[in-house]
Amino acid sequence: MGVRILRSAGRFSRRESGLALLTAIVVTLVMAMLTLAVASLAMSEYANAVTSEQAVQAFFVAEGGLERALAVLRTDADWSDGAGVDSGASGTAWRPLNDPAHDGAAVGRPFPPGSSFGTYSIYIRRMTANPGDSINVNNINIRVIGRVGRAARTVGFEAHRLTASDFVTYSAQDMLIDEGGGNVTIHGSIYVRGDLGLKAVRTGVYNDRPLFSTDSQPYPNQLYVRGLLDMSTGNSTVGTQAQPMWAVHAERLDLRRDSRQNLWTYHLDNLVPDIPYPDVAGYVNLLKTTGAFGNAMDGANLVTCRDGNAAPVSQQDLILAASGAAFYLPTKAYWATLTAPKQCIFTPGGVADAGNHILRWEPRASNQPGLLTFNSAIRDLPVLVRGRLGIAKDVVYQGSGTVVVDHPTATEWAMDSGGTGKNPTGGSNVTGPCTGSWSCAILARQRASERTTCGASPPTTMPAADLAVFIVNGSARLYGSSNTCEQEINAVVVAGARDDPVHKFLSLKKVQVYGVVMANKLDTSQNPDFFQVPDLPNYLPLPLAQLLGGSGGAVVYRNWKELY
Repeated sequence: MGVRILRSAGRFSRRESGLALLTAIVVTLVMAMLTLAVASLAMSEYANAVTSEQAVQAFFVAEGGLERALAVLRTDADWSDGAGVDSGASGTAWRPLNDPAHDGAAVGRPFPPGSSFGTYSIYIRRMTANPGDSINVNNINIRVIGRVGRAARTVGFEAHRLTASDFVTYSAQDMLIDEGGGNVTIHGSIYVRGDLGLKAVRTGVYNDRPLFSTDSQPYPNQLYVRGLLDMSTGNSTVGTQAQPMWAVHAERLDLRRDSRQNLWTYHLDNLVPDIPYPDVAGYVNLLKTTGAFGNAMDGANLVTCRDGNAAPVSQQDLILAASGAAFYLPTKAYWATLTAPKQCIFTPGGVADAGNHILRWEPRASNQPGLLTFNSAIRDLPVLVRGRLGIAKDVVYQGSGTVVVDHPTATEWAMDSGGTGKNPTGGSNVTGPCTGSWSCAILARQRASERTTCGASPPTTMPAADLAVFIVNGSARLYGSSNTCEQEINAVVVAGARDDPVHKFLSLKKVQVYGVVMANKLDTSQNPDFFQVPDLPNYLPLPLAQLLGGSGGAVVYRNWKELY
């Protein structure tokens, strides 16, 4: 029996030894698997940490590419002409930005330069102001991809060149509002290259008009003064407590009692970007040299076809007369198809056809405003007038177009709807074409004020359907009115050559300008008021956009967002 017990114990011991071995193997395998899992997790965490760090770095590389894009865009005056930085650009597909300083396409560029830390690629896509409109000169879409290691980040934005069209009022010289009654108001953004003296009885810059119809309050209006903003006397205000300006930028300040009680703004600094006054004289000379205008010319004279008269009239001045025959300005392209001696043809296929004239003037009845019709189909070409523009009665206009007036004589008004007043040099009185029975306003087909008073009928058609632009190499004088309901002017006016201190914009009576006024010298002695028109920057005719883009200006970005 004892032997059997011993034998049984031996067998049990052998079985136990096998079980221990199996257990040891299982434990070893489990430990190995745990070790591999921990190692894999650690490697994964490390890889994630590296990827996360590279993603952050890639984002900053993309930001660096963004700054490079802005720097390159500053070197090109026209982002719509297919030359320079926008060569090969499309309005539908993304194309590489051309960076001439770095041998072409800005794709896979090292960042920082000369290193292997990361790369950026910059792509552009053209913009149009409106469907079917010309390509935008001063706006373009940008997309930048930053890469570091296996990580990539992409940012997108809209590049915009700041020009004088971003302001309801732009003055190249000092703007000192201390004459007349001192009741000048500016409703929107303003830029002054010299000093701005709001020192009169009652003056104000207000943030109560949107720049774009999609804006909500507070509106993005800003005040820029490259010299001294002087509000030390009078009863002036910039912004209000309820509607502060988005920002005020002035190199120097002189406020009443050293207090900001009359200056309301969300942001105040002394950093003022340089936004040059457009080179009007240079632009006009370029038009004359290249012939890049739309109307037919007889030497330096306009070719005019008057209703019922086959013989064309050749004259330097463009006069919107109070009476007389209506007339057309034939296009240069149409006039070139006629054989000598050239005659005005009014049958089908003649000058009256929509594609054969660039402008038409109808004086209409003596008690009605005249009708000025622009041919919007060729709004990308301006009308060139090598003399004066005279406005003898109220004008209601329709369509969109640009009139360029080249009459730099200091003692005469290049654009004139004036009655009786002093000439730009302060000499003897000069009588303008406007008679005493008219205020000689320039009004869109539906007034831009959107007022329900004084007979206006909203909604406005300016600038979406009707926009008149006057680029004047000389001085511009508007007559205005003592009647509040007859003071409105709907137009964009660029008055004066950049280097001529005599050229100016002046009103002889009170005017309320809905649009933009850019002036070498802005005379406010008759207390004009300026009102920003929403969306106007989106509808600028190509000639004005090219003039402003060619003058340079700071390039900024809008609508920035990270895409992925």
